[in-house]
Amino acid sequence: MKVIWNLTRLCSWNCLICCVSAIHVSNRQKNEVHKMIVDANKELEFTDKMKIIDDLYANNIESIDFSGGDILLREDDISLVQYAATKFSKESLSISVPGTKLNSKLINSLKNCVSKIEFTLDSIEYDKDSSRPMGYVDVAKHAIKLCNMENIDVCVSTVLKKSNCNLKVLSKIYYFLLENSVKEWEILRYYQVGRAMDIYALHPNDEKFNLAIEYINQLACENKINISAFFRK
Repeated sequence: MKVIWNLTRLCSWNCLICCVSAIHVSNRQKNEVHKMIVDANKELEFTDKMKIIDDLYANNIESIDFSGGDILLREDDISLVQYAATKFSKESLSISVPGTKLNSKLINSLKNCVSKIEFTLDSIEYDKDSSRPMGYVDVAKHAIKLCNMENIDVCVSTVLKKSNCNLKVLSKIYYFLLENSVKEWEILRYYQVGRAMDIYALHPNDEKFNLAIEYINQLACENKINISAFFRK
């Protein structure tokens, strides 16, 4: 069994389509807000999270992807990933992050704990539909480049929406991934979940969506990146 664990809902970004409806906080607010949500029984204490790691290990869980929110926002969650690495092999662990807090020092520390770092990138220039805040794309691209420089594997997820369901945008993403030695590219279709529950305007029409998938299948045949698609027909 594989586990995706949203360690925290705290995040420095306020994405319109956040699937977990993350709690938007500044760096200054993070510890105060964290205490409030723990006190309200809406997030676990660090010691309780450690117990879950122990339980997952005892039950022979195959792999864990630590996600959020932004798990790099607070030192406790970074420490939890490091604790998990004392139980699980490096190949069994990965993290999914926006990239905000990543720097070379942290990447090199995480290299000893996780096999790869995952990012979401829906466009190379900016998200025309405002589904991601200004600056989000640049931060993610910078983090991906850093990971390439520091020689840690990267997986990128792209959410297919009305604004990026075209060959020009997808081609730019693809060649950016190639330039930065990205190993995996996951394609997801936009669904109304989390904060996007009532947002209908981002749905791609079936014709554009099918053309996009046809193009992605052509790219997959090049065997330069491991491309996988996760969506319901």
